[in-house]
Amino acid sequence: MATAYRSFALDSLTVEYTDRDSEFVEATHQDLAESARFLTDFFELKEAFPPIRTILVPDRVEFDRCVKEILKIGIDVLSNPWIVAAPQRTDLVVLSPLAWDPGTWRYSPKTYGRLLLHEATHIFEEYLSPNIEAAPMWWSEGLGVYLSNQWTEDKDKLRVMEGIQNKTIATLADMEAARKLSDAATKLCFVWGWTLVMFIDQRYGKRMTGRIVRECADGDVFRVLQTSRESLEKEWKEWLPSLYNAFPPFPRPIRGQFWSASACRCTVAAQPPGDVRRRRTSRCTPENRQRRSES
Repeated sequence: MATAYRSFALDSLTVEYTDRDSEFVEATHQDLAESARFLTDFFELKEAFPPIRTILVPDRVEFDRCVKEILKIGIDVLSNPWIVAAPQRTDLVVLSPLAWDPGTWRYSPKTYGRLLLHEATHIFEEYLSPNIEAAPMWWSEGLGVYLSNQWTEDKDKLRVMEGIQNKTIATLADMEAARKLSDAATKLCFVWGWTLVMFIDQRYGKRMTGRIVRECADGDVFRVLQTSRESLEKEWKEWLPSLYNAFPPFPRPIRGQFWSASACRCTVAAQPPGDVRRRRTSRCTPENRQRRSES
């Protein structure tokens, strides 16, 4: 039996959902709207971004079906509990937080907002990239984790801090072996990729990050950076201990600020990378919002 979806559309963003997930509709729409504004500014887009459609699915079976039939992409490990969102072009399928496996993701408004910003980053990257299929997984997933601020979450920061302390840092070769989501190398891209992207952003600047997204048609990030693979890896590994030394205890994200690892201090920013501002005041449903507008 086909799942019955309602639809809420506002400002070029559409959220399709079932009745049981109506409590997440406003948060989904607002987080994606804020993500789109942040990414438009970060990548310095002059044109309006195309409309984004999000399907908030109620369970894992429906998630797998939508990914295969609507996004037209294969999932190499069906029903993988860690995979709770999948983008393709300007479509995004998101598994309802009510269906998340408690052993993997734990819902909170911040976690959910960061997840949506991570996926929106992939959507923007695909839109801007001349050949998204060529982008290295460490770059794409690292960019998503970095810009969404997922790297500030305990489970992600501790793996990196322990790796630096124990000298078990992944190599570029380790991460470049990633081909699909089930690969062990793919986990390294999520754990270490953001540190490489942060290093590039700190060393070369935000505009270079945008250039890599726009110009890396062959997947050769090092060509765009005008450096060798060996030099970048060496400089990155020399920089990593400063990241470790800067974070005991690892700082919590502060609204209106982001952590500048290269300067080892908090730097005030008008709009911090990945920490989009929250203006949520209630958990009203689209139906309630419609009733309010009519009253």
